[in-house]
Amino acid sequence: MAIKNVGKRNLNKDYSFMLSIDKNDIDLTVDYIKNKVSENNRFIILEIRDLDKTEYADDDYKKAIYVKLQYLPFMNEDGDEQSDNDNEEAKILELKVALMPTSKVSDLVMNAYMKTDVTQDDCAAIFKNELALNISTIYENFPIQDYQIHLKLLNLLSPSSLLFIDISGFLVRSGTWLRYTANFELPPSLDYLYAVHSIFDDESEVHEYWFHTHGLNRLGLPEVEIMGLNDDELAYPCSTLLTTVAKYIIENGAPKEKDPAFVEVMYETPTILKPFYEAKQYFTENTLGFTRTDGDIDHPVDSLIVLAMKDGNVVPFNEYKDKFMDNPIFSLSNFETTLMREAARETIEYFINIFDGHKDNEDFGFLVKLGYAERDKEEGETEHLWFDVHNFDKETMLFDATLVNKPYYDIGITEGQRGSYELARLTDWIVHIEDYSYNSANIYMLFKTED
Repeated sequence: MAIKNVGKRNLNKDYSFMLSIDKNDIDLTVDYIKNKVSENNRFIILEIRDLDKTEYADDDYKKAIYVKLQYLPFMNEDGDEQSDNDNEEAKILELKVALMPTSKVSDLVMNAYMKTDVTQDDCAAIFKNELALNISTIYENFPIQDYQIHLKLLNLLSPSSLLFIDISGFLVRSGTWLRYTANFELPPSLDYLYAVHSIFDDESEVHEYWFHTHGLNRLGLPEVEIMGLNDDELAYPCSTLLTTVAKYIIENGAPKEKDPAFVEVMYETPTILKPFYEAKQYFTENTLGFTRTDGDIDHPVDSLIVLAMKDGNVVPFNEYKDKFMDNPIFSLSNFETTLMREAARETIEYFINIFDGHKDNEDFGFLVKLGYAERDKEEGETEHLWFDVHNFDKETMLFDATLVNKPYYDIGITEGQRGSYELARLTDWIVHIEDYSYNSANIYMLFKTED
């Protein structure tokens, strides 16, 4: 299924801004960009020129260069890899490459942006470097491709990155993440296109949660939110629900005014997407996120609020608490499932090597997700279930494992059943080490070394 952009593009809001804090000073020139871009044979520079101050759109930029780039896709819209000779599918990106003062984002990096594989001490690098390399562009093609190219270009121009800052997604990651993801042959996960922020009131006896996304605007899509959640037990599953809705609208587009806005991304839990101003009627003025203005860039008013539905009426998510607490199942598209499966298989060697060295270590846990179709049905549903791995036979390529989920469908296996299961069914894997989990997206963290 193709990822769609919807609505009129807003150049002030839909630009994707990425920064790198590099270990070394970058002398940004036209020749520097030409030399670095030439290292990747999928890129062709169609136009490149210095921008004068009137074209910067930011008085604080120290230097800015316009680049018009053609690239050969790394995959087509069906998720298949493109041929190098498939020139008619070449895409165009227009970019602004600039040096900007780190002081403009230092406070946000330290206090507001979500951090994944970095600490506050790691982020202190932003105070040691006067300038950051900024690449901004607007995604006009297949968004996951444009995002992938955006990463690759930033990595080419900032090869010794200490920090990667996704301003549009309110995210900070390590330079190691940038190098790992940019050099990964497969497309990046849809999860990287946005972040989910959680705001909650920790002073009251009953915590209130407000979940909202950052980053969907750059795809020409509204951000999505869940407001007024007052149940600690529902916080995590509702956050997962919101990420599933975000991926749904990335792939299908946001509902248009006359289209039904009903979305059921969690089994037997219907939801509806309503524009913020229309959804306000279901909340009080004291609800987190209720008060904002048309000029609020960080939390725009053209967002969509996810609301639970029951018998045709909007109800609190607590009405479905039994569903949330009883092994909830969230829908994944064929596109996302394919990305997840191929990434897991591409990196399964990491999993097996770590398993061989630590399978008897109580601080380690090893899980694989395997896909099973509903029995006795030609077009039955496929479930993706987690198995606790006890052993792996490299000759037969079989896992000795126990199913830890309760299947929704009749797949011929029951929860708690131990047996031999085929590697060919693999769709994901996880290594737990004490309180942290690693998979194909962050396994680099176990092997990263100082540059």
